[in-house]
Amino acid sequence: ILLIRLTQAIMGTLTCYFVYRLAWAINHDVRAGLISATVLAISPVFIIETGQILTETLFVFLLAAALWLYIATLENHPANKPLNTRLYAWIALLGMILGIASLTRAVLLAFPLGIALHLLIIYGWRKGLQLGLVLIVVFAITLSPWTIYNRVKWGQTVIAAQGFAAFLFLGATDSGWKGPQQTDSALQAQSGAPLPTDPGQQQQVYSAGATNAILSNVGGWIKNRLSQLSGAVLQPHGTVFFAGDSLKDMTSRWLSTDRSLNGLLRLTQGDYFWPKLTIYLFHNLG
Repeated sequence: ILLIRLTQAIMGTLTCYFVYRLAWAINHDVRAGLISATVLAISPVFIIETGQILTETLFVFLLAAALWLYIATLENHPANKPLNTRLYAWIALLGMILGIASLTRAVLLAFPLGIALHLLIIYGWRKGLQLGLVLIVVFAITLSPWTIYNRVKWGQTVIAAQGFAAFLFLGATDSGWKGPQQTDSALQAQSGAPLPTDPGQQQQVYSAGATNAILSNVGGWIKNRLSQLSGAVLQPHGTVFFAGDSLKDMTSRWLSTDRSLNGLLRLTQGDYFWPKLTIYLFHNLG
């Protein structure tokens, strides 16, 4: 555990460096890089996450490394120069890092397609297509051992991760994530039938349940998704690490029942008020 914590501290430090380089690359002003790295280094959520033995630190580190590597590749290999072995190697390394990052968080699965499109814009069709193919092939090869393992061991086709259908069902039914058992129970209650034991069939049942829920009230589904999206944008990550009422609940209660100066002072003395407020300030200013 100590080794993991030390490794995460190193990854966090390198992430600050990558952010420094990314900000500097925008306008080649060292002050931009220093400000960005400093803000990240003292960001409460970044400090909290680095101290937790979870996958967030690894994912953010790999993502920042991939972005920095791509920017460095563009800076060191201008479009007016011919392709060379070193450029191919950098693009291949980028594909591998993105592959590992996608195995950590499958949300990045489509990210290489965006970079491949950007390569076409920067290097033109002939060069950009070659570099994009290298990127996609290496990315796919990096993902392939996990896919092959699941196919051989369990007879399932899993690319980076599975469960998209289940999350689609959660969003379509507004049941929220309360745990795997509760999610299965919600599906069974809706369909009136027990969930299959085969994971592949489970995904099909979840997809059918989500489709039925969406088609039965398309307008309500769109409205609900927009509401959840705005809530996700406004809600900072990391406040759940502090116990007690949420900052939103405490503030809403003060606005609806008190609105006095004494009530405001009591609000500031609530459960972890100042750490939560600091996280909100960093989130919204960022």
